[in-house]
Amino acid sequence: MNVLITGGLGYIGGRVAQHLAQSTAFRLVLSSRQERPELPQWLSQGGIIPHCELLRSGGKIWFGIDAVVHFGTANETVCNQNATAALLENAVGTLQLLEQCAGKVRRFIYFSTIHVYGSPLRGVLSEEMRPRPIQPYAIAHRTAEDFVFAQSARSGMEGTVCRLANAIGAPWSASVNRWTLVSNDLCRQAVNERTLRLKSSGKQWRSFVTLTDVALAVEHLLRQPYATEHESLYNLGAVSPMRIISLAELIADRCKHILGFRPEIVLPSVEDPEHVETFEVKMDRLAAAGFKPNARYADEIDDTLRYCAAAAFRRS
Repeated sequence: MNVLITGGLGYIGGRVAQHLAQSTAFRLVLSSRQERPELPQWLSQGGIIPHCELLRSGGKIWFGIDAVVHFGTANETVCNQNATAALLENAVGTLQLLEQCAGKVRRFIYFSTIHVYGSPLRGVLSEEMRPRPIQPYAIAHRTAEDFVFAQSARSGMEGTVCRLANAIGAPWSASVNRWTLVSNDLCRQAVNERTLRLKSSGKQWRSFVTLTDVALAVEHLLRQPYATEHESLYNLGAVSPMRIISLAELIADRCKHILGFRPEIVLPSVEDPEHVETFEVKMDRLAAAGFKPNARYADEIDDTLRYCAAAAFRRS
């Protein structure tokens, strides 16, 4: 199967591409916004094209492509700083991509966010729940979802939307800058400062999904027969939610195991409210399709700590 992965050198897309490249069942083409991207060693077949070429190729790029996995959108930090840019990048950009590949590509998998269900997240988040996005990041993703399903209905393209929770795992390359994510930030603090300084009490709940599970889910969806439009919307999150303080404790424990020291966890002086609502991300449709996350958090944290330690060694 010939698969185009947009954002294929990014934080999530890069790990997914790295995983799929290990299988002879997939031949990958990656798109990137980098001006002069380097060809990863693991990409033995396929190639890299500039993202801008996807929107002006006149169809040549799409020849032979069976499926698109679309990660090439702006992250939450960028989107929430500029609502207009968020809509242009994530919603309009996705629409333009859909228009280019309609009639040429059989399957289109779009990665959205569980934040389309609202903010703060609370209760049971199922695929049947009505979305209530509030932040520009979530609104732009929700709009893009509608474009995917609309194009699917018009052209017969197999449009799939996957609403992703909080990703956790080491970047595939030093060129990837996603150190604002809580797990990556804490792992880097552990190595560089031997301290984990939380920005809150840590009582907040998160639904963490490992990058390995994201990659396995993409492979599973690519290999699966296409579902109906109603069933082609999937949640991908944690089997059970975790408090940020629990994540910090896990990182401290793994640091002791991997690097031989346990960093101190430092909480801010101002406490958050005692009651913080929890939530659950239901993944009934992925489960019905035969997919079950491995949820091996320790492995991802170990790899991230090793990555940070190697980077610190190179700087010294």
